Amino acid sequence: MKESQNKVTSQQAREHYSKWLRNRQALGTSRADGATLPKAVLPDYVFWPDDPSLDGYLPLKKQETDLVIGIPAWTNGAEAGGEDKIIIEWKRIEAEKYVSILTVPQPGPNEDTDPDVQITIPQFNFEDHATYIFRYWVVNELGEGGYSIAQTITVDKIAPHYGREPDALSFTEPEAENGDITQDYLDNHGDVLAVTIPAYDQPKAGDIVEVFIEGNVPDPAAIPVFTGDIFINPRVVNIPGSRIRRIPDGPLFVTYRLIESGI
Repeated sequence: MKESQNKVTSQQAREHYSKWLRNRQALGTSRADGATLPKAVLPDYVFWPDDPSLDGYLPLKKQETDLVIGIPAWTNGAEAGGEDKIIIEWKRIEAEKYVSILTVPQPGPNEDTDPDVQITIPQFNFEDHATYIFRYWVVNELGEGGYSIAQTITVDKIAPHYGREPDALSFTEPEAENGDITQDYLDNHGDVLAVTIPAYDQPKAGDIVEVFIEGNVPDPAAIPVFTGDIFINPRVVNIPGSRIRRIPDGPLFVTYRLIESGI
C-alpha cells in the first residue's frame, strides 16, 4: 500500500521538535508563569492615558462589539504547506481554569517578520459584568507550543462605571441643608431647589451631568430633572418645584450621574 505523503517521518518529527525547542528557548522561560510568548496587541481604546489605572476597561460604547486583537509574529513558524494554530483561552478572574474559546488555523509559511495576525473575539464571550483574563497559544502540527503573557479585560456594566463614584452633591442654600423642602421654601426661592455639582477628576469638554430625584418610591416622571453640560459656571442645577411636588411627602433623595465624553 502506498504511504500517505502527509505522514510525518521520525526525522521530520525531530526537526519539528528542534524548531519548537529553539523557539521556546529564544522566547525565554524565566517567567514564573511559564509564558513564552509576548502579550497580544489590544486596541487603543482599552488604554486610558489620563488614568492608566483604568487600562483594560472596555469603554461603554465598545462593550457591545467584538474585540479585535493582534497576535505578534512568532519565530520558527510553520513552513509552506504546514500550519500553526492560534488558540485563545479565556476565563473570569475568579475562575481556576482557562477555557479554549477560539482556534484559528494559520497556514505557513509563518515568518517572524510577518504583520500581526488579527483575531476577532466575539462579544458574547464577555457580555457579562466581570473582569476576564485571556492568553493565546501558538501550537505547531505536533501539538507543541507555548502560551502568552496573560492580560485582563474588564467589562463594567454597573454604574458608577470604572469604580469612580463621584462626590455627593450639596444643596446650594443653607436652609435646604438644614431643614425641610416645603412649599414655603420653594415660594421663597423662585420655586426651585438649587443643588451644586462638585468638581471631579479630569473633566473634558462634552461631559454631561444628569440629576435625579425620588422619595420612598421612584420619581413618577422616571426621567432626569436636569440633563446638560457640566461646564456651567457656577456648577448649580435648579430642580423645578413642579417636579418636587410630584414626590409624596417624606424623604427626598437627590442624586446625579456623570457621563464622561468618549466612553
